[in-house]
Amino acid sequence: MTDAASDAKPAPEGQAAPSETRRWPGVWPWAIVTGALALLVATLIAMLVLREPEIVEVAGPAPPQLEPTPEVIARAEALRREISVKEDALRRQLANLDPPQCIAPEAPDSDLLDGIREREAPNLRRWQGLLQPVVGPSDFMPPAEDGPIPEATAADEAVAPRAPGAPAAALDTAALRDLLERTSIFVFGLTQEARPSISSGSAFFISDTLLVTNRHVVADLRPDKIYVAGSALRTATQAETVAISPPGGPGTEDFAVLRLVGGKAPAVARMSRQVDKLTPVVAAGYPGMSLLSDSGFQDLIRGDLTAAPDLNMNRGEVRSIRQLGAITQVVHTADVLKGYSGGPLFDGCGRVVGVNTFIQVNREQAAKLNNALAMADLLAFLARNGLQADIDDAPCEGG
Repeated sequence: MTDAASDAKPAPEGQAAPSETRRWPGVWPWAIVTGALALLVATLIAMLVLREPEIVEVAGPAPPQLEPTPEVIARAEALRREISVKEDALRRQLANLDPPQCIAPEAPDSDLLDGIREREAPNLRRWQGLLQPVVGPSDFMPPAEDGPIPEATAADEAVAPRAPGAPAAALDTAALRDLLERTSIFVFGLTQEARPSISSGSAFFISDTLLVTNRHVVADLRPDKIYVAGSALRTATQAETVAISPPGGPGTEDFAVLRLVGGKAPAVARMSRQVDKLTPVVAAGYPGMSLLSDSGFQDLIRGDLTAAPDLNMNRGEVRSIRQLGAITQVVHTADVLKGYSGGPLFDGCGRVVGVNTFIQVNREQAAKLNNALAMADLLAFLARNGLQADIDDAPCEGG
């Protein structure tokens, strides 16, 4: 064999030897194939991303058109004719009717009304018994009888005259309860609305014929439909307003004085301006929320004029005395509710030291303040109207 290197001829002297040539026959074809494939893939991706979707609509068969059958058409036409005939008949009947008339009898049949009341009494709503017309006091109550003077009670003996300057004696529970029952009164009547309803409150006697309450208790009542009742009265009695505060908001007077049309008070409450913080007090009144379950009230409005609701009493003490506008508030803890308005706030010696008038409620704190108007304000109101009351400003011993 001949060595290839031995066959090479040496370069002539003075010339560079030619460089050796190397060959890579497999590189360029693969590079071309790879680039073509990459371009094809990029083209396919661009077509998939950028192409618009093809929407194909396929038309289905049209829904069948339902046509009424001849029987349905005939039935509908028959109903239309029947309705038309009845409408014509109704028009003729209405045209032949005389205009409606309401002719009231010259006088109501009292026997018939009494029979209806007796028959329907169990079914009457609780307030309907008061909607009977009342012409005068004699139609509502029997005339007052001059009976024997009641015997003295423990409360009467406790409030008997005492030496000048001597302190007032505190009453025991029985005597205080008896005094409250005989001096505190239920006030009720018909409102002045087109469809009247019953409104009620509380009051107390300051003389044998005069009672004190709040203005807002009687301001909206019909003047001839104001009544009072109490366990110590023989019968419900009509009352009339003799003095009343002018309208006003918080910080103004809220008083009214009523006079009995007939009869006399069983007892009279004394007043005292001696009240301070922590003074024990008792509130008396007739809360509205208890009336619907009170058998005495139900009997009263159903016509039993000798009945009366039960008087509520609550103990507490004075928590603050403060000025509010032109009046003085006595804030206390003897719990009161709607219906106590106009009722008395007694001290332990059986003297009225405030007139319960309003409450303040804070729902966020679930708290309530009971407010009475001070006796100094009431006495000033009475004096301006030429009225007087029994005043006892002696300290309450033991109370």
